[in-house]
Amino acid sequence: MATAYVLHLLFVVVWIGGLIFLQLALWPATGAQLRESSSRIPLLAAVLERFLWLAWAAAIILPVTGFWLIGAYGGMARLGGHIHLMTGVGLMMVLLHLALYLAAFLPLRRAVAAGEWESAGRQLQWVRWLTWLLLLAGILVILITGLGARGGL
Repeated sequence: MATAYVLHLLFVVVWIGGLIFLQLALWPATGAQLRESSSRIPLLAAVLERFLWLAWAAAIILPVTGFWLIGAYGGMARLGGHIHLMTGVGLMMVLLHLALYLAAFLPLRRAVAAGEWESAGRQLQWVRWLTWLLLLAGILVILITGLGARGGL
């Protein structure tokens, strides 16, 4: 059970930390430093591609370790409402990540490869919007879990 718990916490940090980096560091810095779309957008797409592989790992490992821990504690019926909420929001995050990858990132990558900067810029806006949603959902999961563990929910 300790292995599942450590992996679960580690991949929460990887996923949410990566989203914080994208939103609060990478997007603003590249927007301020790289004005030309032909320089900025390929860099953002390359960084995003590397991050998305880590996020895919998190999107797979978190549900696996989460359900492993739920089983170790005797199943959902024995756990508080905060675990039910955490599970629901967490699964919604996996679906949002799937949408981010299929509906925004893959078209972004195609547009970058074709040098279509206007189209790539539009796709990048979808990426930013979806990563904000993922970050807010991740913060919500952390708050639900933390407050629920203290009897706050």
